[in-house]
Amino acid sequence: MKKLCMIVVIEFISRVLFAQEPVVCYVSLKGSDNNSGSIEKPFASIYKAQEYIRHQRSIKPGNFTVILRGGVYELAKPISFNSQLDPDESGPIEFKAYPGEKVTISGGKILTGTWVKVPDHPSVWKLNLTSTFDIVPHFRSLFRNGTRLQRASSDTLISDGPLPQFARLYKVYDFAALNQLEKNSLNVLSCFKYSDHDLDDLTDIDDAEALVYGSWEASWNRIYKIDKEHKAIYFRNPASYPDGFYPNPRIRYVIENSFDYLNKPGEWYFDAKGKNVFYYASSGENPNEVQFIAPVLDTILIAKGDGKANKLVSNIKFSNIDFSYSGSAWGVNEIHFGIPFIHQLHDSCVSENKKRYPWLDFTQGFSSFQAALGCGSAITLEACKNWTFDHCSFLHLGNYAIGIIDYSSDNTISNCYISDIGGGGIMIAFNAPGGKLKWLPESISPTGNKVLDCVINNCGVIFPSGVGIGVMQANHTLVRHNLIYNMPYVGISVGWTFSLTLDNYTTYNTIEYNNIHDVMEKLNDGGGIYTLGKQVGCLYKGNFIYNVRRANNSIGAHNNGFFFDVGSCVLKVDSNVVFNAANEDKRFNLTDSTKTEFGYNYWEKATPSNKALKDIIYKKVLK
Repeated sequence: MKKLCMIVVIEFISRVLFAQEPVVCYVSLKGSDNNSGSIEKPFASIYKAQEYIRHQRSIKPGNFTVILRGGVYELAKPISFNSQLDPDESGPIEFKAYPGEKVTISGGKILTGTWVKVPDHPSVWKLNLTSTFDIVPHFRSLFRNGTRLQRASSDTLISDGPLPQFARLYKVYDFAALNQLEKNSLNVLSCFKYSDHDLDDLTDIDDAEALVYGSWEASWNRIYKIDKEHKAIYFRNPASYPDGFYPNPRIRYVIENSFDYLNKPGEWYFDAKGKNVFYYASSGENPNEVQFIAPVLDTILIAKGDGKANKLVSNIKFSNIDFSYSGSAWGVNEIHFGIPFIHQLHDSCVSENKKRYPWLDFTQGFSSFQAALGCGSAITLEACKNWTFDHCSFLHLGNYAIGIIDYSSDNTISNCYISDIGGGGIMIAFNAPGGKLKWLPESISPTGNKVLDCVINNCGVIFPSGVGIGVMQANHTLVRHNLIYNMPYVGISVGWTFSLTLDNYTTYNTIEYNNIHDVMEKLNDGGGIYTLGKQVGCLYKGNFIYNVRRANNSIGAHNNGFFFDVGSCVLKVDSNVVFNAANEDKRFNLTDSTKTEFGYNYWEKATPSNKALKDIIYKKVLK
C-alpha cells in the first residue's frame, strides 16, 4: 500500500514539474501586428492574436493564453471562431485582461468631425458623417461619454383602435384569423387610427419609426404616411399582431427619430439620407468637447461549430473583459399564425403582399411574437462546448447580450454584469416553438449550460419583450444565484411549447436562489418567472421575487410573481418567496395547480414593511 501511495505521489509531482507551460501572447493598442506577440513586442489586434494561437495549436496541442493590455479595442468585424480553424482537440484558450487593467472589446465607433450649430435652432448641433462614417447605413443608438441617449421622441401616445374597414376581420385573441391576414392582408397589421390631433403636426417622417406596445410584445414600425383626414397612420412593415387583437384596442405607441420631436436636451436625430446627426445640447454644452459613440456591428463575437457533424468549438474562456456597443437587428418581421408555430415571412408571402401593397418594405422594422428572440445576440455560441465567460461585463448592447443556441453544451456564464441591453440578457435556446422534431437529433437542444452569480438589469431598452434569462427548448440548464431587476418584461422565462402533452426539449432545468425584482415595468401577461409547456424534471427553488409592476395604460392580462402559462405541468416549485405583485402572486393559463408539484412557498400580495422582515420571510421559506 505504501509503495502504491509513493507511486501516485511521484506521478503527481512529475506532472506538476513537467507540465507544459502555456503558450502566451500579448495584445496592446500600442503594439503592431508585425511584432512577435511577446509582452515587450505585443500584437495590435485580437485578430492577429487569434492567427498566432491557431498556428501554435496546429503545431502542438497545449494550453494557450491571450493577454490583452488595457484600452478599448474597436472591431472592424466580429471576432469569429469555427470548428475548422479552432478544433476542440487542440487545447483550451483563455482571453483575459492584463491584471489591473480595464479592457473593452467594442462594436462601436467614435464619431469624428466638427459639430456646427443649426441656424434658427440655437440648441441644436449637426455633425455630417459622409466622409467619416460610411460603413453603416443607419444606427439607432448613440452614446455620449458612455451614456445611452434618447432619440428624438414623442410622448407616449394612445391609439384610437383599428381602422373601421378592418375591425371586423378578427376578434380579440383571434389567433386563427392571423393566418389568413398573413397571406393576403398584411396591411391590416400595418396601420391604426390615432387619437384626437396627436399626429396632425407630424411632418418629418422620412426616417421616423414607431415603437408600438402590445400586451406581451412590442414592434418597431417604419412610418409610411399619415392620413390626417381619416386620423390614420400607415407603416411599411407589419406588426406581429394588429391593433384590436388585444382586449383593449387603445394601445400605446411612441414616435422616434423625427426632427419634429427634437426638443429636449440630450436627444438626437439621424438623417439617414444626408448622413447627418443632430444633437440637442444642454445649456452651455459644446458637443465638440465630448465623445459620441455609435454601434457599427450587430455581432461582436460569433462562434459556430458543425453540430450535425459533432465538430464543436470548445474550451475557450474570456475573463475580466468588457463587451460593449452593438447594433440592433432590423428587417426581422415574424408573423404568428396559430399557436404553437411561428416563422419569418417567407418569400411567397412577401411577394404576394408586395403586389397588393407595393409600399411594404420587409427590410424595415422589427416584430417578434414573444421574447424578442429574433433580435439576435452580441455574443453568439452555436455548436460550442465548455466555453466560459467569467467576471466579464456586457454593456450598451443593441440585442441580447449572449445567445447560447443550437448544439451547445456545458458552457458557463459566471460572475458577469449585464446592463443597458437592447434586447434581453441571456438566451439559452433552440428557437423552435412546439414539440420535439423527429427529423432533428436530440443534441440540437442546448444542454448542461450554466448562468451563475450574474447581475442582469436594464434590458429591453430597444426591444421591450426581451427577458432577463430565457431557457427555451434547452435541458439540464442551471440558473442559480442571479440578481435580475429593472426589466420591461419577464425576469426568467422557461419553456417554448404551448401544450400540456407535447414532449419537448425543455427538461431537467434548475432555476434556484435567484433574486428577481422590479420587473414587468412596460409590458403585461408575464411575471418574475414565466413558464410554458410540459417541463419534465424542472425545479424552481428558493427564488425571491418582488415588485412585479404594471405600467400605466398598458393592456392585456395580469402580471404575477409566477405565471404558469399554457400547458405548464410536471414541474416542481418549492421554497420560493413572492410578494408585492401588481396582480395575483401566481396565475395559471390553460393549466392549473394540480399539474404542478408545490412544496412550501411564501406568497403574499402586500409588501413587507422592511428589509429585515423580507429576510426573515426568505429564511423561513428556505427551512
